[in-house]
Amino acid sequence: MPRAYPPEFRRRAVELARLREKPIARIAADLGIAGSCLHRWLRQADVDEGHREGLTSDERAELVRLRRANRTLEMENEILKRAADGVVAAVACRVLAVSTAGYYEWRERAPSARAVADQALSEQIVEIHAMSRGSYGAPRVHAELRLGRGVRCGRKRVARLMRSAGLHGIYRRRGRHARPAPAVHDDLVRRRFVADALDRLWLTDITEHPTREGKVYCAAVLDVYSRRIVGWSIADHLRTELVVDALEMARWRRQPTRGETVVHSDRGSQLGFKGSSQHRLVQGRVGVR
Repeated sequence: MPRAYPPEFRRRAVELARLREKPIARIAADLGIAGSCLHRWLRQADVDEGHREGLTSDERAELVRLRRANRTLEMENEILKRAADGVVAAVACRVLAVSTAGYYEWRERAPSARAVADQALSEQIVEIHAMSRGSYGAPRVHAELRLGRGVRCGRKRVARLMRSAGLHGIYRRRGRHARPAPAVHDDLVRRRFVADALDRLWLTDITEHPTREGKVYCAAVLDVYSRRIVGWSIADHLRTELVVDALEMARWRRQPTRGETVVHSDRGSQLGFKGSSQHRLVQGRVGVR
C-alpha cells in the first residue's frame, strides 16, 4: 500500500522543487522519496493552482470516496441478494417437500443430454424461422428439419421449443361464415364445369395472403378448357376493381367473341365484361368476404 505523506510535507517538497536550487532527483533523495513521486506532486500542484488541466486534489479525494462507497454498496447488495435467495430457496424446498441440499445440488448440476440436444435443436429452429422471414409455424419448421436437414424429431417437440423461444408463424384467424345470398341471375353453368372450346367458360375467384405488412388479395380468371390463368390482378383491398382488372386483363389477352363467354364465380356480387354488349354472368361472390 502506498505510503501516505502529510499535506504539509508535500507542500514543502513542492516549494523546494520549484526553487530549482538543486536537481529534483537530489531534492527527492534528500527528502527520502522517489523522484517520480516528487514529479507527480509538482504536476498535481499545478492542477490545483489552475496552471494545468486535470482533476484537483479535492476532486480526486471525492472520486476515491465515491468509488469506495460504491464498492461497499455492491458488497452489501450481494450479501442481501444471497440471503434473499437462501430464504426463497428454503421456503420453496419446504413447500415442495424437498431437501435444501438436494435443491442446491440440482441447481449446480450440469445440463442433461436432453437439455443440450434441445439447445442445439432450438438453434436450428431459430435459423429456419429466420430464413422463412418469420412465416413458418411448427409444422413447416418440422418438415424442413425432417426433409431438408435430415433431423429426426417430433412435431410436438418442435412446437414446445418454438413456444419457449417465443416463435410462431403467420396464421389467418378463422371468422364466422355468413350464409350465401340468394341467386340474382340464372345459373348458366348448372355445376357443369366443362367447356368444349377456348373462352367458353371462365372461372374467377380471390385468394387472400397474409404478410407482415398486411393482407394481399389476388384475383384470377381461369379458362376451363385450357386450364390456364388468362387474367389476374393483385391489390391490398377487396373492392370491385380488383376483379374488374383481372377480367379486363383476360378480355384484352384473349379477345373473346362477344356474348359467348360465361364468367362464373362464388355467390355474391355481380361482375361482367366492362363495355361488352352482353353480360352472361352466373351468380357470383367475387372476393366480397
